[in-house]
Amino acid sequence: MTAVQNVAAFNPNIRTPYTQQWNVTLERQFHSVGLSLAYVGAQSIALLYGRNLNQPPAGPNKFSGYLNPAFNIITWKENGGTESYNSLQVSAVKTWARG
Repeated sequence: MTAVQNVAAFNPNIRTPYTQQWNVTLERQFHSVGLSLAYVGAQSIALLYGRNLNQPPAGPNKFSGYLNPAFNIITWKENGGTESYNSLQVSAVKTWARG
């Protein structure tokens, strides 16, 4: 008989995810050209992710069955995911004028 039920649970010690952001910009004028160089960064910490506890481990070993055959998927949600963003932004503006 194949299991058709799925179960989901959360770690009881779960934390609130958060994001940090930062940036710095340098600007300089060279004659009629304005240059701008900027760095932008962000990092998210303690993001939630889910993993299937009922999934057999990967490897060359022979399949020995599920952790709990009464369920198809046992999803466990917990902290541990991270994400980061880094960007370098460059721009130049030329002023066209006579006199």
